[in-house]
Amino acid sequence: MAGSRKVIVRKGKAEVHGYLVAVGETRAKVLWVCGTGRTQRRDVPLAELVIPNRGNPWLGIEISLSDLVAAGERRRSRAPRAGPRPRSSPPRTSHRPLTP
Repeated sequence: MAGSRKVIVRKGKAEVHGYLVAVGETRAKVLWVCGTGRTQRRDVPLAELVIPNRGNPWLGIEISLSDLVAAGERRRSRAPRAGPRPRSSPPRTSHRPLTP
């Protein structure tokens, strides 16, 4: 079922139209492109997947098979980082302004 299969992820009133790239016993990985052109990935329960049909057509942004494969390979090649990520600014200790 995984591969270039177009799917719709439905959670509440929100829908994501993407591609099923991997499937397990209870969860699946879905890949899609946002309007900004960025590729997104989400791990979702199988119960949230819907196969598009005439009454509920797939309206996502097309991704070529070679781009789907490349996105999967890029994701697998990322090594987990050791330790916390460096911060560009010091962490905030409070959201309230300091008053004298």
